[in-house]
Amino acid sequence: MKSLIKFLVLPLLFLNSLFAAEIYTDLLDFARLTSKANNIAIVTDESIHQGEYYFIYEDEVKITIAMFRKMLEAKNLYLYKKDNFYYVSSQKLPDYDLRRIELKNYVYDDVNKILSQFDLNATYSTSSNSVFFRADDYIFDQIKEAISKIDKSLEQVTFKLTITETNLKDIKDLGTNLKGLLKPLNHGDLAYYINLITSPYITNSNIIKNDDRAFFGILNFLDTNGITKIISSPVLTAKNHTEVYFSSVQNIPYLVSKTDISNVNYQKTDSYEYKDIGLKINLKPIILSDHIDFDLHLILEDILSQSSSLTPIVSKKELKSSYSLKRGDVLVLSGINKTTTSKQRNGVPILKDIWLLKYLFSVEQDSEINSVLTLTIQII
Repeated sequence: MKSLIKFLVLPLLFLNSLFAAEIYTDLLDFARLTSKANNIAIVTDESIHQGEYYFIYEDEVKITIAMFRKMLEAKNLYLYKKDNFYYVSSQKLPDYDLRRIELKNYVYDDVNKILSQFDLNATYSTSSNSVFFRADDYIFDQIKEAISKIDKSLEQVTFKLTITETNLKDIKDLGTNLKGLLKPLNHGDLAYYINLITSPYITNSNIIKNDDRAFFGILNFLDTNGITKIISSPVLTAKNHTEVYFSSVQNIPYLVSKTDISNVNYQKTDSYEYKDIGLKINLKPIILSDHIDFDLHLILEDILSQSSSLTPIVSKKELKSSYSLKRGDVLVLSGINKTTTSKQRNGVPILKDIWLLKYLFSVEQDSEINSVLTLTIQII
């Protein structure tokens, strides 16, 4: 039986009234209104009896395709898009066409979140960087438009880190000689920069703006003259919303004992595990239009003592915080106190280094070094 299709592209008669009025109309006129308002063609299956379906709308309200679809669904009718027109059916189509969208960038996680809003399952192809799913034309167009707005390469930001350590005893021993060493620098913010590194508790701000060259110049001067020591200066690049990690650690063995007790037997086994002890830094940036927000997670661990039984005692300092900087700004985090304990043998030169004789001509002493660690973060 030949199915007849009516094209509803007739112009809609306007109601000339000064105030909005509720219009009671049948499916034919309602489709005409929607067709004209959205400049598209709408067809309907002739099996639908037009006089059985009536709709109420306000004459001054533009009926969108989404509104038209919802009002049809309330009457158990369905709207489908096919090529460049829409058609109304009284039957819900069970199958959808298989769709494929090729991605320009790896944004599948974000794409999957969009698809979940439509309750769609998708398959991702790693070989073609494409996503496959089933949908009708209307849903497919919405998904394709949404993906086009997020399918962009992630922005990147570069963190310049400088990690320094200053021996507090050396600073104290220098005394007035320190002023003499620093005199050639002749910089107005010299005292401020020195305090940032050695005595941050007496400064009002730890962010340097528009003067990074002077700060790093003073830092290099302090390192060259043995006042402070630059331990590491890595440069890390991270994508937007992606974590980057840096560590400067020692791999320390730990003795681990395990005891098994049964009815009549007692068994103890020893094994060794290795742990990274030192400085660990995690950074996660959020790149915005005029500045960078980032999360910082810093862990500093020190070995306080270590016996021959391989059970070292470790101290741990941890910082979790968030900051906001513009490119070129320098964040100075200081006041991270560090204590290092080591054994040192003092005695008669040469004799103290000879086996057996060293016990007669030398003494072993514990040496404790107190220092302050400084981390500077610059966004470039």
